[in-house]
Amino acid sequence: MGLSSSFLPPLLTSNLRAIHWAVVNDDWDWLIVIYGRERVGKTVLSALGLFTLEPDLWNGILSGIYEPALARFAWDFDDMVDIVKELPKGSAIAYQEARMLGREAMKHWNIRMVTVMSTIGSRNIIFFLTFPRFSMLDPYLRMRARTKIHVRTHHGARGYARCYYRAVDAEDRNDDGMRYAFDTTFRSPEILGEFWHKLQERETEVKLDILRRHGYRRKIAPLDGVTTDDEPVQQSVS
Repeated sequence: MGLSSSFLPPLLTSNLRAIHWAVVNDDWDWLIVIYGRERVGKTVLSALGLFTLEPDLWNGILSGIYEPALARFAWDFDDMVDIVKELPKGSAIAYQEARMLGREAMKHWNIRMVTVMSTIGSRNIIFFLTFPRFSMLDPYLRMRARTKIHVRTHHGARGYARCYYRAVDAEDRNDDGMRYAFDTTFRSPEILGEFWHKLQERETEVKLDILRRHGYRRKIAPLDGVTTDDEPVQQSVS
C-alpha cells in the first residue's frame, strides 16, 4: 500500500502538511499534543501523522526496512532527547512517556521538557507528544503547544479525534489558548500492517527495561498478543 490520503482524512492531512511547510520554510518548531485516556488510539494517530509528514519512512516499511521508522518513536525522556539531537531540520518524532508519573515525578518531567522545548526551537522539529491529560502539562508547555488533539471513543469505538489550534490572541486569554478547529476520524492500526506489531514489541521492550531500571527485578516474559496503552482497534473507522 502506497502512502495516500487513506492514511488520514483529507482535512487533517492538509493541516499536517501545512504545519510541515511552515516548520521547514518559516523556521518554526511545532508541538502537537495528542491526549486522551489510555488505549483510545493516541499512538496510532501519532504514527499515522508521522508517516503523513515523512513518506520516506513509510516507503522504507513497504520495502521491509523498519528500523528508521521505529527509531522515530521514543518512550523515555533521555531517548527522546538523543533522537532529536540527530534529526535533520524539518523532521518529526513521536514521543510517549512510558512511566506512570506521580506528582513529584511529574514536576521533574515538566521541568525537563520545558528545558528541552525552550532550547531546541532552532532544530525545526515537529513533536507528536502523547499524554493522558493536556491539563497535566506545565503551563509553558501548554502555551508552547500549537496544536492539540483530543483522542476519544464514540459508542465504544476508537478512532475519533477533536482538533484545536493555538489562537492568535492566546497570550491574552485566561484559558489554555486553544480554539476548536474540527472533528475527525482515523483508521485502525491494521492499516500499518506488520509495522504496528513491531512497534508494540519495541514499546513492550522499552517499558520492561524501565521497570528493571527502577528496581523491578522479577523476570518478566511478555505474553503472546500482549497489548500496551494503545491496543489494536477491533473496528475500523473510516
